[in-house]
Amino acid sequence: MFYGTLPPDTQNFRQVLSGIGRTLRDRANLTAERFIQSAQEARALQDQAFGDPTRPTRVTDEAALRKLTDMIMAGPLGFAPAGITAYHGSPYLFRQFDPAKVGAGEGAQAYGVGAGYTAEARPVAEEYARNISRSKFIRDAQQSGQSSSYTTEASQLQQMIGDMPIQDFYTKLELQASRLPVKQAEDAYAKLDVVERLGLGSNIPDVRQYVKDAGYSKAVQEWVEKELVPKYKPAGFLYKGDIPDEILPKFLDWDKKFSDQTTEVKEAIKKYWDKNKVYGDPSKLSGAGIYDSIVAHVFGDAGRARAQQTASNELEKIGVRGIRYLDQGSRGEGKGTSNFIPFRSEDYKIQEINDIPIQQYIEQGLL
Repeated sequence: MFYGTLPPDTQNFRQVLSGIGRTLRDRANLTAERFIQSAQEARALQDQAFGDPTRPTRVTDEAALRKLTDMIMAGPLGFAPAGITAYHGSPYLFRQFDPAKVGAGEGAQAYGVGAGYTAEARPVAEEYARNISRSKFIRDAQQSGQSSSYTTEASQLQQMIGDMPIQDFYTKLELQASRLPVKQAEDAYAKLDVVERLGLGSNIPDVRQYVKDAGYSKAVQEWVEKELVPKYKPAGFLYKGDIPDEILPKFLDWDKKFSDQTTEVKEAIKKYWDKNKVYGDPSKLSGAGIYDSIVAHVFGDAGRARAQQTASNELEKIGVRGIRYLDQGSRGEGKGTSNFIPFRSEDYKIQEINDIPIQQYIEQGLL
């Protein structure tokens, strides 16, 4: 497993800079073209929505006004974020979601099937990476005949501080602390407390808050930020990637009613319902109800998992590119950060793995 950041050689570094320059120019040109096109479409919709020149504030076409509103909210005119940074946790190392493994991820697939579950909130993916890696480690250990008592330390065995397993790092600190006079050992044992919390499953944000709440010294807080956090690697792999801004309006929102979906999604769903004679009125359903209705429609003799895969494929064919839903920390408030399930593997573009640029993994022959 590869840890740390290796400095690129001068030639490669120049090539990377040159590539970045071309990418930025191309993206700027594309953005300008899209902006001009979107502005023209918006002006046409505005003229249609307010078609009475004698009464410029009177709405003459409500459908055109709704489309104009959706366009503004969806972001082509610059009112929404330019894409979503999303995180994914996994016990496996890869450079892109594998289309052959769509729907094969661990878990209940409670919010549909797609290329992979990704999270807008980093801690959500961190927890998933830790838990799913622990489960895989335990399963592999049991299959190889290891005792169950041994597997209880699975989450610790995969966590690293630099190139050192977290238990070894803890033992090293413990040895150092034991050699200090009592009056000088307070900070040393505070560091042990922090490392133990990481080993038992706390993530970095939780540890930072704990250090503050515990009233540990400034020296300990600086050690956490300068020595521990930069070197800490959680169990499994934490992926950071981008979901392109142009497809975000094409995600079915699990939590919203039909009328609050984007224009692209509403039009696609209406066409699907009319063509396939799906039971019920989609305008009375939420995103979850729409997905479940399609699952029920295609269920046939297939199991539910296979029916979910078929439902996602059907949605992808009509232009819906994925599903979004509020994560567990946001569902109670009805707003906040979301999880995203792109249907196509190429719609999640991986940028970093465990905070290391993916290009460095490739250059080192690890991918």
